[in-house]
Amino acid sequence: MMMNNANGTGFAVLARRALGHWGSVSVMAMAALMAASPAAAQTQPSADAPAKAEVADANGIDIVVTARRREESLLDTPIAISAFGGETLKALNARNLEDVGKYVPNLTISRYGVGNTAQAAIFIRAIGLQDHLITTDPGVGVYLDGVYLGRQLGSNLSLQNIERVEVLRGPQGTLYGRNTLGGAVNIITRKPGSEESVEVDAQVGSRGRINGSFYADTRVAPTLAVSINGSYQSRGGVGDAVNVSNPSARIGEQNDFSGRAAAY
Repeated sequence: MMMNNANGTGFAVLARRALGHWGSVSVMAMAALMAASPAAAQTQPSADAPAKAEVADANGIDIVVTARRREESLLDTPIAISAFGGETLKALNARNLEDVGKYVPNLTISRYGVGNTAQAAIFIRAIGLQDHLITTDPGVGVYLDGVYLGRQLGSNLSLQNIERVEVLRGPQGTLYGRNTLGGAVNIITRKPGSEESVEVDAQVGSRGRINGSFYADTRVAPTLAVSINGSYQSRGGVGDAVNVSNPSARIGEQNDFSGRAAAY
């Protein structure tokens, strides 16, 4: 039996015989929806693509990311991702990885789990590892220029010469393998020689806070460029340990040095 009538008469006849009047009405409505859906699906992509390009050009928010192991626009990446460029990190006063956690939804970073400020206990959507255990892998992977940092201790990196930071919500096992059930954090540094410059930054604040950093990038040969950076962060404590005799530092006291050198 042929049922290719455009006005749905064939569907109505079958429905009236099998289900009665109300059944035929329901089938006719479903047929109309099925006929209209493909047209809407075909027109949607052509309308979205120019809109995305206009938004990116007007607001200057288009960021090139490598979340899928290749360079592509943030707006075209089909992943739940938050990305910050180097200038944005400076504007937010994000000096280390812990500061990034203040501006990303579902991301929590603590660095006092083992009494060492270099630790980064990272949680995405409540998935992570609080205690530093040598026998246990964290639930959120941290990658520095594509190299996996296998333990939390030392993951709270300073962000002085950073090109961008990408936070991918998990699971990301397909792209990054194990230890990314909660997600992954990509830290991409600036390549030496991309912009020859010297930068110096200094800050002071309450509780004896003193922050300083420098960054130098120069090309020593046509095919070789080097960069070096260093930072210092100091802050007074917020309390005293009453159960420890002769403590070496106050609670919350900070006295950190860091440095990095690269050649390309």
